[in-house]
Amino acid sequence: MQSEAMQAGLNFNGELRYASVFRRVGAGLIDGAIILLFVFGIEWLSPHTRLLDGIGLVILYFAGLVYSIYLVKRFGGTPGKRLLNMRICRTDGSAIGYREAILRESVQTVFGAVLTIGMLMAYLSVSDPDYLSYEIMERAEFLREHAPAWYGFVDNCYNVWLVSEYIVMLTNKRRRSLHDLIAGTVVIHEVRQDQQTGDTTMSGTTPLA
Repeated sequence: MQSEAMQAGLNFNGELRYASVFRRVGAGLIDGAIILLFVFGIEWLSPHTRLLDGIGLVILYFAGLVYSIYLVKRFGGTPGKRLLNMRICRTDGSAIGYREAILRESVQTVFGAVLTIGMLMAYLSVSDPDYLSYEIMERAEFLREHAPAWYGFVDNCYNVWLVSEYIVMLTNKRRRSLHDLIAGTVVIHEVRQDQQTGDTTMSGTTPLA
């Protein structure tokens, strides 16, 4: 007997209904907006010194792990994905565990850790007067100029990774990105039971269980 969640992700042929690229990009935009609100909250609440901003960066990194690992395991997706009726599952449609959630985020976690360390080194290499002499939006560029020499290379590699994710997603029928291939997961589009019933009534067909 298939679970209700698994049935919601099946099409009329009993196959998994894979989420489209546009739907996944939309979820990414929603998640990005939520994270930006969190960042602005930290900026607004914290007094602006370079060390406290550095601590805020570390908090943001670990909050990102909770967002992308715990929430994915607990609810089957980030808030953006769940709002757009998507669920991350194993390739057979079953629920993922922490193993898959961690593997899915592994490359992003490593890049995030290295880039966070590089930025913390930049925070420590400048003085408060110099740091505070720049407007908030200008500080990121100021810090990049004082980051270790390897920071730019790692940042470029990270950008290549992000582009590769979308290229791979566009070139396979199941719309799996690189982190899906690493973790053995797919992203499916779930349809509520009442929607399936309505579609079935109109088409005169019955979805497979």
